[in-house]
Amino acid sequence: AEYADGQYCLWNGLLGAAPGHPIIVRAVERLINHILNRADLLDLEREVAERSGRNTETWKVRAVQELLLSGPCALGISLNEALGNDPVARIDVGWLDSHSVVDEKLKGRDLGDMMILMQDKADMGAMRLSDVERNILVASTDMPDLTKDRLEPINSVRRRKKMVHYSMTGRGQYLWGSKGVYKDAKVSKSSIAIHLDI
Repeated sequence: AEYADGQYCLWNGLLGAAPGHPIIVRAVERLINHILNRADLLDLEREVAERSGRNTETWKVRAVQELLLSGPCALGISLNEALGNDPVARIDVGWLDSHSVVDEKLKGRDLGDMMILMQDKADMGAMRLSDVERNILVASTDMPDLTKDRLEPINSVRRRKKMVHYSMTGRGQYLWGSKGVYKDAKVSKSSIAIHLDI
């Protein structure tokens, strides 16, 4: 959500991390548990409220619900949780060093410095990721006239069923996650925890 100071989502199309990095570990752990239990919007809201207490801004969870399970908002929540921050706390662009860690379990542990890049969807006609502190373009995508469609061999007769875009899962008069997100409604009622000794 990019309004009302709600920037807690991190675009997840360009990532780099050391093996076992707590942010990536938390993102994977969170995703698997939500899928195992077929989390819907109310489950995602409950998780944020339980982790941060009564004063959290849960309205942020409803703003872009289709990006909460495995998208940019899920990554932002995972970063905040791994650092011991409120799950929907604002994430600023620029360097984020290990000294900003709030979580007592991680304090003093060298997580490495982290660079949060600026994403601009309309920078000179393309989406660009930039290091704003040093004024460096890091990556560019969504170039004009390039297709996002899957390439098929010229003589291919195999027709693939067109998948519904994930952004459509938030449309309609039903609770997000109750329809169109999961293949079935089988809930495991279990959870996993990932522990690394690094």
